[in-house]
Amino acid sequence: QVSFQEILEMDPDKIVLLFSERPQGDFRMKYLKLLWGGVCTIVKNLGKTYRLERTLHKKKIKYDYVGNRFAAYNVWIDYYLKHEKEISAFRNLLEDDESKAVLDEVIRAIVQNDFYRYHELQNVYKYFADYDNRPIYKHLENEVWINCGSSNGDTIYRYISAQYRFKKIYAYEGNKRSYNKLRENIGLLKGSYGEGEIILSNQYVGLNEAADNLDNLFCNEKVTFINCDIEGAELGFLKGAENIIKRDAPVLAICLYHKKEDIPTIPAFIYSCNKKYKFFLRKCVSYRMDLLQTNELILYAVPEERMIISG
Repeated sequence: QVSFQEILEMDPDKIVLLFSERPQGDFRMKYLKLLWGGVCTIVKNLGKTYRLERTLHKKKIKYDYVGNRFAAYNVWIDYYLKHEKEISAFRNLLEDDESKAVLDEVIRAIVQNDFYRYHELQNVYKYFADYDNRPIYKHLENEVWINCGSSNGDTIYRYISAQYRFKKIYAYEGNKRSYNKLRENIGLLKGSYGEGEIILSNQYVGLNEAADNLDNLFCNEKVTFINCDIEGAELGFLKGAENIIKRDAPVLAICLYHKKEDIPTIPAFIYSCNKKYKFFLRKCVSYRMDLLQTNELILYAVPEERMIISG
């Protein structure tokens, strides 16, 4: 066990293992042998490790976690190795080489238990634009946008600050505390965004065949854009919007990282609903540090008539 200062002065060839919690029984030695098969420096019982992880990464010192977080990633590794065919099918759907490179690097990082080391999109462009603010799809003057998982309204603020126009924004946030902040933040805008209307809802949108799913809520209104970040419920949410996907073909910007199954299953479902979609994949900068930094992976499903970029 070493101090933070000792780690800063460490030889880059050394290996550091981070224990997010105290290992049980022979757990430590098992993973020492499994991962590296050699002598390692061990840092255990860490609290917040953001600064430490960033430093290790910058100095190119190899490190990894042992504990529940690492064990969870073993499940992801096993899943991707067993579902190579489904992942390959998704890769074949991707429209441009950049999307394929992003997917390849995400899978490599997970399977090899390594950092993501490829291009990342700045979060200011998340859902709306490509690298350097280049358009990733055509925006409409009369956009009807369902913003699912609105949190505190930060995504809406980024949208308005980019001077995108809209007819309506339906902002859904089920968490009461986040919703109160959302309502407060949107109230500060005081109509400064033009003639568009922002409708706030403190509810979780129904999944699958629930009565309050999107198909039922918007059976009489055309939807042109949907983004969704709802902590692993994305597939059920999309199944509850199947008729909208078929009828309106809205641009979809969907988080693809909360569950290991998301990468093969969500694009496959969207494509089964509407084969006119073109798919793009981008990885945004992580808001938080996790083991591999493979979060903030966004799938864009763009109908042909709103295409801008291509392979």
